[in-house]
Parts: sequence; C-alpha cells; structure tokens
Amino acid sequence: MNSSVCAFTNFGNFFRMAVRDIPNSKFIQKGTLFSQITNAETKEKIVALFTEQDLKESTELVFMTQDGSIKRIESSEFHTLKTGSLAIKLKDFDRVVSVQINDNLPSVLMVSSDGMAVNFEYKSVPVTKRNSGGVIGMNLNDGAKVIF
Repeated sequence: MNSSVCAFTNFGNFFRMAVRDIPNSKFIQKGTLFSQITNAETKEKIVALFTEQDLKESTELVFMTQDGSIKRIESSEFHTLKTGSLAIKLKDFDRVVSVQINDNLPSVLMVSSDGMAVNFEYKSVPVTKRNSGGVIGMNLNDGAKVIF
C-alpha cells in the first residue's frame, strides 16, 4: 500500500509526500529537514500534517493566520492538487498558524498572543476557494498575533 501524508505550511503551501520517500532514522536522531524532502523554502515550517486518507474522508478544512484571518475550504480541492501548490493566499508577512479538519464541530476558537480569545459559530465563516484569501476572524490589539 502506498501511504501518503499531506502537509500544510506556515507560508500557505500544500505538499503531498509518499511515506516511503521520508528517510528512516532512529528515534534519537535529529531527522531530515522538510525542505530536503520537498521543494519548500528553508524557513517554511509544517503547521498541519494529515494522512491522505484523512483528507479524503473529511469535508472541510479551516485555516487560521497570525493576522486574524480564517478560511474554510472544501477538502476535495486538495485531492488532486499538485505538491508545492498554494493552499491559501496570504497577505505580505502573514503566516498560517493552524489548519484543522472540521467536520461537524459547532464552533471555532481563536486565541491571540496577548491572551484574548474569540469563540464563534463555525458555519458563520464562508466557504471559499483555495486560491482566495480568508475573512477576518479576530480583530487583534497592536502587536498581537493569533497563536491558535
């Protein structure tokens, strides 16, 4: 069986990798840089990792960015997407902090670095296409960023 994992990065990119292509190592080793396995930039970090099967069985993904944006995307948009493709359009200097499979959850919780939180109905976030930006999910105080 050819197992694959799907990674979403802080730069808003999507990568699909065959598990067999990830080098084996011992549990005490440092591992391999993500950028060596994919064509990702060196400073690009994984913020979410799902099996390809989990992605196919889900209906929607929710993306949150550090600047307070949120976006719902139908997971079917990623079933045939090429690796290294843009998963979410970001404004300059914005970064993805969270990607979650959201099937039948009633609400979304966003938390900022200054301790503020907002909890709102999941269905109030519009479903958009992959190559568009998100909507404002949380207004932030100066210097604050969404951390979850």
